[in-house]
Amino acid sequence: RAPPVSSSSPQTTGESVESRMDTEREMNKAPRVKLMVEFMMEMYRVQGGATGKEMEETMARIADLGKEGLAEAWLFLAMCYHFGVGGVTRDDKKAFEMYKKAADGGHANGMVSAGLCYYEGEGVEQSFEKAFELFKKAADAGHAKGMVIAGVCYAKGEGVEQSFEKAFELYLKA
Repeated sequence: RAPPVSSSSPQTTGESVESRMDTEREMNKAPRVKLMVEFMMEMYRVQGGATGKEMEETMARIADLGKEGLAEAWLFLAMCYHFGVGGVTRDDKKAFEMYKKAADGGHANGMVSAGLCYYEGEGVEQSFEKAFELFKKAADAGHAKGMVIAGVCYAKGEGVEQSFEKAFELYLKA
């Protein structure tokens, strides 16, 4: 015998389990979407030529978005410091710190950029091993540039034991 159907089950509301799951997924995206919209507005202010106090406030708001978990905000700030744009002076150490925060937040471009900082010793002590770890993490996330650079590390034996086979595999994936 079939179990009794509760009044909130999908069979009585006409809503499928899949539909409910889709709705829950969309609701969970809402806070991220809100953060992205705020981020886009702040980026527009930076690119629109905000100056002085307005620029300082805008950059502070972008950093706050990073603190709320938006890795894209850290990546944007890192690039501003890396290239000395957005009302900030070029600062390789700050750029690295923010690339690393973007990487720690799961952003593959942040992983590659922080890895390049380690590789070149820009803003951080040079470490081929730490660079490779980040390139490989980006590669594992499906990032083509991460695959190519991790492949180069394998081919040269920089930060990892040399392996032409692994290098070739990554080049093919990219």
